[in-house]
Amino acid sequence: MYCLLSIFILKLKAKNADEEMASLTDFNPSTTVVIDERFKDQVGDLKLSSNPENKIELTSFHPDKMVYSSSSSGEQFVVFSEIWYKGNVDWKVTIDGKNAEMVRVNYLLRGLKIPSGNHKIEFTFHPTAHYTGNMITTASSILLILLLIGLFGWHIKNKNYQEQFEDKA
Repeated sequence: MYCLLSIFILKLKAKNADEEMASLTDFNPSTTVVIDERFKDQVGDLKLSSNPENKIELTSFHPDKMVYSSSSSGEQFVVFSEIWYKGNVDWKVTIDGKNAEMVRVNYLLRGLKIPSGNHKIEFTFHPTAHYTGNMITTASSILLILLLIGLFGWHIKNKNYQEQFEDKA
């Protein structure tokens, strides 16, 4: 279960990964989130509002795609318990079908700024290298099969030609 983090204290003070890790030794994760300064443009000036009616729920799960529904009375910030792994590169996020940018929070988790209202949030894992590799592998396999069929046909044709030549001799 996830909750919208409308009462969090956002710490945008971490200048690098070392400072971010050091900040995690003395903080309360239920009230504080540590964000690297590199992500301050994505977070912007949040004006969080506390409302117990705010909620977010995981509605669909697959290892390559997670869908959430959120409902909030004001702009919110969510920390997801999934690991930040190539965020915004291999993992893409959309809010109501529109591209959004997640941020790395607490050194290894995903965070996302969500506008007020009801929204559908989708995280999709689409590693370009994997799909490019699959296309290359498929094309190579097809070429290899065609080459083998061609060699087999050439061998049969050559064998028939030799048999015809030997019959005439």
